[in-house]
Amino acid sequence: MVTFCDARKAARTIVIAALVLLGGSCAEKARKPVEGDRVITHVVADGETLEQIADVYYGEPGRADEIREFNQLDSEGIRPGDRLRVQLTPEDLGDLARREQARVPYNDAIELVGRGSYLDAIGLFKEAVDLDPGFAEAWYNLGVAYQKIEAHEKAIRDLERAVALRPDNADYQYALGSGYFHVESYAKAVRAFERALQADPRHLKSQFSLALTLEKQGKLDEARAAWERYLELDGKSGWAARARSRLSELDR
Repeated sequence: MVTFCDARKAARTIVIAALVLLGGSCAEKARKPVEGDRVITHVVADGETLEQIADVYYGEPGRADEIREFNQLDSEGIRPGDRLRVQLTPEDLGDLARREQARVPYNDAIELVGRGSYLDAIGLFKEAVDLDPGFAEAWYNLGVAYQKIEAHEKAIRDLERAVALRPDNADYQYALGSGYFHVESYAKAVRAFERALQADPRHLKSQFSLALTLEKQGKLDEARAAWERYLELDGKSGWAARARSRLSELDR
């Protein structure tokens, strides 16, 4: 049995903040190991979830149930320091190696983003998705990097890839909606913001942006309701003050 205590170390994820607009598959029952499979041990880190562990080893958070069933976990879930067995087929191992290879340029790109070198980062994000076309986080960051240089059509193209891989990710849907907003595809932007809110009903940026986009469409009653919903979620921030200002304008 091979131990991968620090496997998650290779999976650094530093998400680029998406722009603010004002400026599963069902897991199959875990099978018994067969010849060619490997079973490794993963030590659970503080705050780590089964979905995150499944994403590291399988590239699919939805396969968390396989880890749960293979380890016969109860409803209490996992705790830091727990040792979990992760079953990998030869295909899984090949995919894992490819993802680890893709994380090398991805992590370098993240470093460049931190220095504001978006064009150089874009090249490395592209290298990452070429190595692993299923790398949703790389597609997302590539799209948002394009947003940072105002290349919105290219951003939309790559954010659509991220959303196709992870449709329930609120941040991905929000970033895609932001792209649509900037090219004045307001109906598509509304749908993306609504999907973000379905995934996370308290996603403030999506609620704020939904209200603003409904105003752009001239749907003032819907916009008013959206602003009111925003203020139910956030009544104190600077964004809340802007929401009250917009609502006041609509009520005149």
